[in-house]
Amino acid sequence: MKTDQSNMEEIAMVNYGKEEEENSDMEEMSLLEKLQENLNAFKIIFLICLFGTGSWVEINGIWVELPLLVNQSPQSWSLPSYLTVVIQIANLGPILYFLLNKYCKKKNGDKLVTEIPANYVILSVGVISCFLLAFLWERTSLIGGTSYSSALIGLSFFLALVDCTSSLTFLPFMAYFPAKYMTAYYIGEGMSGFLPSIIALIQGIGGQSYTCNSHTNLKNITLISGNMVLRNVTESVPYYYYSEPRFSTRIFFICIGIMMLVSLASFVLLVRIKKGTQLRIQKTKENNYPLKNTGYTDDYDLAPIRHDEQTPPILEGDSIKIKISKKKLIYLLVLNAIINGLSNGVLPALQSYACLPYGNNIYHLTLVISAIANPVCCFLYFFISLKSTIGISIGVLVYIVSAGFTIGIAATSPCPILNDSKFGGILVLLVTVFGVGLVNYLKTAISTVLRNHGYRVLFWCGVSVQIGSFIGAVITFVSVNNVGLFTQAFPCQQCS
Repeated sequence: MKTDQSNMEEIAMVNYGKEEEENSDMEEMSLLEKLQENLNAFKIIFLICLFGTGSWVEINGIWVELPLLVNQSPQSWSLPSYLTVVIQIANLGPILYFLLNKYCKKKNGDKLVTEIPANYVILSVGVISCFLLAFLWERTSLIGGTSYSSALIGLSFFLALVDCTSSLTFLPFMAYFPAKYMTAYYIGEGMSGFLPSIIALIQGIGGQSYTCNSHTNLKNITLISGNMVLRNVTESVPYYYYSEPRFSTRIFFICIGIMMLVSLASFVLLVRIKKGTQLRIQKTKENNYPLKNTGYTDDYDLAPIRHDEQTPPILEGDSIKIKISKKKLIYLLVLNAIINGLSNGVLPALQSYACLPYGNNIYHLTLVISAIANPVCCFLYFFISLKSTIGISIGVLVYIVSAGFTIGIAATSPCPILNDSKFGGILVLLVTVFGVGLVNYLKTAISTVLRNHGYRVLFWCGVSVQIGSFIGAVITFVSVNNVGLFTQAFPCQQCS
């Protein structure tokens, strides 16, 4: 009996040892699977960020290079208003895509033009246009007896065509990925302004200064009686000390072209990941194997999204079950149009009017630091997520106030408040940077909320971006070039 009992104890000990080894192997496999999932998720985040940079990197590059471009352009500091209206005319791209997406269909009823082939086309156009701009941007043409930067303005149209259309094709493409990756996309979009600004800093385009010298010459003076007389007029004129940039504008635009090429390559890899994930899911279902989280997708996205559905498939275990109401959807889209109208259509054209009265350095610093604040505030959404409609509404109201301050300063150019004080320039800089950071955080918040309600909602989110931007740009262009509500400040200009 004792022998049998001891044998049973030995067998039990062996079995216990085997169970411990199996549990240990399972724990080790679990850790390896988690590590693999994290690596896969990190790879997707990285690729989405690079893909997102292709959304506005070309136009942002032109904005930060403006201090050099205006010196060579016949339009001088009125060039920003021309660029703004050209950018909005490029909304022909989104309109064309919308019509093709809606009405062009295959024989089986599927859409012929969708966001994936459209992204291949627009990213390729962006790459080609950037490299052409690098070699042709100085070319001018006489139109109606007036010289225009025809190559710069014309190629800016094609670059804007890419950027404007990306609002309708990039965001819907993100519907194929879990909602947690939406913030990564907006970080990438923010990097589309940050990276050109870093290149501009390295280039050293803000390193010019001047002194104000007295200069006397004869000028026609109109008297109160209406008569005109020639008199000596003493004016304060700038004498510039130019420091040559470390590399040329051509090199700068080549760098932007390389960024577009990287964005295109990232998109190709993301499409492969999407197709590979759907193929694995299909094979798993056919073989009746239990579904696993591979890191490339989650339960929310196991079923492929159809282009005709209002909401994505809601599966068991999904945390999002409440559909958005029509009123709330329209309200969020209107808010999105308003903030994009101000940030994309109004403020870029008026920024020089608001900043140049305080000096060229303030203008340059505003562009660069604003570009840095953009991705930083998008990244902040990872940690502080704003999802309530009330919170978003309050944020939009605060942004409108900050934008109104900048517009008010621009309207009083060339002699705004505190224009003879360093504090005035710092105040404009802080308000502008705060506004840029806030508006990009709000864009991320609104798009993340809308992402949870499907492909079509994200499509209309992109439409609202372009509608708001177009309306804002048209109003601003008319105000600057036709009505004359804004007057540009020039160095050494005296304010009474």
